[in-house]
Amino acid sequence: MDVMQPFFTNVDFESGNFDPCDKCNKRFLSDLKGCFYFEEEFNKELVRDDKLVYEVSRRDVPLLPGQLQHCITRIYPGTVGGEFFKTKGHYHKNSESAELYLCLKGRGILNMEEPEGKTSYIKMNRGVWSYIPPGWGHRTINISADVLFIFLSVWPGDAGYDYKTVLEKGFGNIFVREDNNEGFRIICRA
Repeated sequence: MDVMQPFFTNVDFESGNFDPCDKCNKRFLSDLKGCFYFEEEFNKELVRDDKLVYEVSRRDVPLLPGQLQHCITRIYPGTVGGEFFKTKGHYHKNSESAELYLCLKGRGILNMEEPEGKTSYIKMNRGVWSYIPPGWGHRTINISADVLFIFLSVWPGDAGYDYKTVLEKGFGNIFVREDNNEGFRIICRA
């Protein structure tokens, strides 16, 4: 049996740099087609500028039980029709998989939903360590007007991803910019 060698990664909490980084995925507005509630506004914004919405930097770790996948995600500030920039969101193919998010910088929302439609969310700022129980779909949202939202994620190597369910049904809670103490309000998807 081949034994994997221990390794380390330097994480810059301010910039979100992950060094070394084996893979960096950049997601532009065009990659999030079908993810925004205000579809007409999305199409108008996309014609104006296919902005960078978020980046995910990760190390190569085997996609096997017992391994721990981990990455840094940086979501840029911005809105589409008032709805905040966010990740695509996903469920895990292995529905017994949990996940952990640690906020390093900025302000965000961890938006979650069970397959039956029950919703929940956690407000994230620096130092908030969020636990996503097995079975919950999840997506992260940057609610800051001008600061990167940066968080570290850890999840089981065999969790897998289900993006299709999120694209087909969306999430029940839509977070939009609002001038109140929270900086956001929630629209409930009908």
